[in-house]
Amino acid sequence: MPYQVAQTQHEVRSRKLSCHKITIAKTKRRLKTSIAGFQTTFPHFPNRLKPD
Repeated sequence: MPYQVAQTQHEVRSRKLSCHKITIAKTKRRLKTSIAGFQTTFPHFPNRLKPD
């Protein structure tokens, strides 16, 4: 029985983690697009914020 509980907790944790990863990916993509837009707006600005 404890194994079952641990299993469900692990599932919840992994589900949360995957959701978190998706959120991070979305944020990174948004950041990249905003950086690209910023660079097109200010082409003379030093390119320190390079998207990986």
